[in-house]
Amino acid sequence: MTHFIDGDWNLHKRILNFCVISNHKRNSTGKRLESCLLDWDIKKILTITADNASSKTKAIDYLKSKMGHWGNGSLLLEGKYMHIRCCAYIVNLIVRDGLKKLEKSILCIRNAVKYVRSSPKRLEDFKSCVKKEQIECKGLVVLDVPTRWNSTYMMLEAALKFEKAFWRMGEDDECPYISWFGEDESDLEDRVFYDVTLKMSVTLHPASHTKFHDLIAMEEEIEDLLMEEEEILSETQTSKVLKDMALNMKMKFKKYWGDLDKLNQILMVALVLDPQYKLGNLEFILKSRFENPEDAVKKKNEIKEILNKLYEEYAMPPPPPLTQSSSYCYSDTTTMNTSSSLSRRGKK
Repeated sequence: MTHFIDGDWNLHKRILNFCVISNHKRNSTGKRLESCLLDWDIKKILTITADNASSKTKAIDYLKSKMGHWGNGSLLLEGKYMHIRCCAYIVNLIVRDGLKKLEKSILCIRNAVKYVRSSPKRLEDFKSCVKKEQIECKGLVVLDVPTRWNSTYMMLEAALKFEKAFWRMGEDDECPYISWFGEDESDLEDRVFYDVTLKMSVTLHPASHTKFHDLIAMEEEIEDLLMEEEEILSETQTSKVLKDMALNMKMKFKKYWGDLDKLNQILMVALVLDPQYKLGNLEFILKSRFENPEDAVKKKNEIKEILNKLYEEYAMPPPPPLTQSSSYCYSDTTTMNTSSSLSRRGKK
């Protein structure tokens, strides 16, 4: 899939190719990418978004080595920032690390929802319980996709609204609801991460200019959770679980986004290109992260330098200057045209 902006500044999304990759070795994936670009005559690539698997990194390294021989400025910024690690995928990893402590609880809720959605009869029984509990809520419970944590969030959010209906269903001795439980799977947590996941997954409008802000928002949310739990004088079981969750999430966050020098700098360039923020907003954010203000200014200048180089890569070359001979020919042609028009007038 590719994204590009046309001459009228409209964002477009196109699926270029579906293909089977026989294995996940470096050359297999890299050659497929190379072949696709050649087939579509695409000569310039700024970034390629892929997950964090080592095979993907090797594939992009292979592609960079080949594109380096294409010439004509095909390798933008020498390919230094070509690999963008999928932000939504990393958010998923961060949240999953935080939710390991809640696997059993989430599994119970998932099984309860499975029971309700497993047959029309059970769904009708559940609706009856909802009515008896006088729950005023549009919609019903939804089953998640365990590999997509944001769908688990939606499942938990919906199930919470119908908690009393589930309790009533469990109180019915003739209902097989209680005996239903017993399976295995996992996953969920805070609203900020759910919102960020949705923002990072959009395909029909630009999102790159907000990603750096989203990373900062997630980091602040984790730090706030840690601070809140540390301020609790008597550590309860709940606060201990939440603290462990926050610590796990912090470790995973730092692994991918903790060091700004290791972060793909294009994410900060995209922020600067947004007219709402520009360099001033980036400097403000950086000063809140660096103890030494000079380090923040240094990083800002680095981003500005990348932005200037990127502009030079895309800027249209100026037209060649007129030489003396071409200027002479141009004057000669003008004189000839003028003379011929005068002679035509004379004949009238």
